[in-house]
Amino acid sequence: MLDINDFNQLFDFNPDCTYSQSTYNGILRNRRALDNKLFFDRLLDRLNVKCAQSSNLYPPHTNSDLRDLHHQIVSSQTAEHHKQSLLFYILKDCKSPEPTEPADALAKDCHLPEKYRLAIDGLWALDRLQFRTATTLLTSPLLTPTFPSEILSTLLKHCGPSTPDADLPLAYYYAVSAPLNTEALLRSFFNHLTHSSITDAFFFSRQHPDPTRHMLFEGLIETALVHIPSLKRADAAIELLNLPFSPEEEAWFEAFLIEGKGRSLHGARDAVVARWIAVGRVDEAWEATRNMSGRRYQGVSWEGIREGLERGLGGRGEVGRVWRAEEAMGGV
Repeated sequence: MLDINDFNQLFDFNPDCTYSQSTYNGILRNRRALDNKLFFDRLLDRLNVKCAQSSNLYPPHTNSDLRDLHHQIVSSQTAEHHKQSLLFYILKDCKSPEPTEPADALAKDCHLPEKYRLAIDGLWALDRLQFRTATTLLTSPLLTPTFPSEILSTLLKHCGPSTPDADLPLAYYYAVSAPLNTEALLRSFFNHLTHSSITDAFFFSRQHPDPTRHMLFEGLIETALVHIPSLKRADAAIELLNLPFSPEEEAWFEAFLIEGKGRSLHGARDAVVARWIAVGRVDEAWEATRNMSGRRYQGVSWEGIREGLERGLGGRGEVGRVWRAEEAMGGV
């Protein structure tokens, strides 16, 4: 069986092995992109590998550096399979003339359990900013999640709503039940969820006690009215206005948009009136529309809605058309 303590045996494919300059530079770039802490750095800390300056030990720049890193790992007090996992990670960037890659040879010779290999492959992919590959690996049912909050935070930062990988933070969160253990992470996740689905975000907010639920609810309103991309904003606003608010949420909605921090948001007044129409508060809506005017779009305006209210026609469908018109024309 392979003796991982013997560097020359572990690196028998090339005892003078070093990382290529491009690999070395790429790892340093990725560390900066990950707020100066790779997930390999986190592993060294978690497994009590006493590398006071892990960012200097990894990536190894020379063969001497690689030998030093190997020594730090094999001489640590961590479990044998954890040492094998760390060595598997550093071998993934080493090349061999043999058909079998060095990391694969280690995994085979040491009978490294599949769950450890999956975890290391996933964290290695994260450190290489390969987020889709990493998410696929790290959501395997074989794994007990490692660094779930930190991984979710990384995905939220790099896979925003406007990116092709926007689905990854939600996929990871729901697959592993990642804990939202800081307010900053909760806000970031909720904002991402709101961009994905106003309705899902609304019901998610209800899972939290006050005052967190109140905070999230106001964030939902602001995102729907302002921060959703303009081509989707009208639909998001209409979806918001048709949600089944509780009496308490109804009061929060009005307070936020009439007298609270949201009163200066674009469309704040319109949103309140449109909500009144949606829930049948016709008298209040009619009174409010007396002071509202705007450009006519496809034959519809707030004046037309007011006339419909006067005739008892409600005007609910027309509100959506006016809202889309205002978005198309940049507001009134």
